[in-house]
Formats: sequence, structure tokens, C-alpha cells
Amino acid sequence: SPTVSGTLLFGIGTNDSNQLGSATLLTVNPGDGTLTTTRDGRSFSQSVIDSGSSAYYFPDSSLPTCAQGDPGDGFYCPATALSDTATLSGANGAQSPVSFTIANADAVFRDGATDTAFPDLAGPLPGSGLTAQTFDWGLPFHYGRTVSILFEQRALGTTSGPAIGF
Repeated sequence: SPTVSGTLLFGIGTNDSNQLGSATLLTVNPGDGTLTTTRDGRSFSQSVIDSGSSAYYFPDSSLPTCAQGDPGDGFYCPATALSDTATLSGANGAQSPVSFTIANADAVFRDGATDTAFPDLAGPLPGSGLTAQTFDWGLPFHYGRTVSILFEQRALGTTSGPAIGF
């Protein structure tokens, strides 16, 4: 998309504008904010929801990566966009399914050269500090859905934070 807009609301259930609605609250590890993602029968126990990453990042050797020097270098480049699903699980046992798309990054950058938001960009885990157990749900996770954060030492109903709902 060439433009991006949205709203950031603080709090859950404190005002008419920030009700949780039908979202499921998944508690996260209070030490590092992680939860578990299950995709294609594989469990990623160190998963994070991360608005600071530009894409979905996860290891998958079956997905081709873009060639070095190409516009999508460092991202996945499947021949055609792939529809995928995963399930996020909180420490409280709550689960939520997530549908997402993995696009050919070369095509995304060529076709959307002036765009600022890429909802279907994905790639292998970059750099150090991430492990084979990490699925990084980057900024694209937030597109098209309401994401609620329940802070540590706060509660909503019977769920104590930290937790995330969507």
C-alpha cells in the first residue's frame, strides 16, 4: 500500500473504544514476551509479536529465498504467493489461528516500489539473537486486525497480563 493509517488505543476494556470484543487473550512469558506458534506441524516456542520488524521472520528451508543482489534479497521468493496458516498458543492454553500470505519479495518490491507497507513480506530469521524456535510475527501481523496488549500486573476478567489478544 502506498499509504498507511490506523489507530493506537491504550488500555483494554477501559472505554467504549477499546473493548476486547471476541478476541482471545493469549498470555505471554513475562520474562521475554514469547508464546508458541505451530505451523505445518512444527512448534516455535520462542515466538514473538513484534511491530518493529518489517516482515514475518521464521525458518523454513522448503521456501526459496530471493537471490543475493535482487530487490528481495534476504526474504522469501516463492514462485507464487502462498496462503498459509498457523496457530498461536499462550501460556494459559488459549489458542488463536492466524492466516497470512507469503509473497515473492522480488515482485513485491518491483511492483510496489513506492509503497510503504507490505502485508505479505516474509523471510528467514536474520542476524543473531533469534533461534530456530523463533517465529517473529512482524508488522504485517498488525495489518487488518485489532491487536490488544494486556500489560503485566493488569487483569481483564480472569486473565492476568502480560497477554495479547487479536
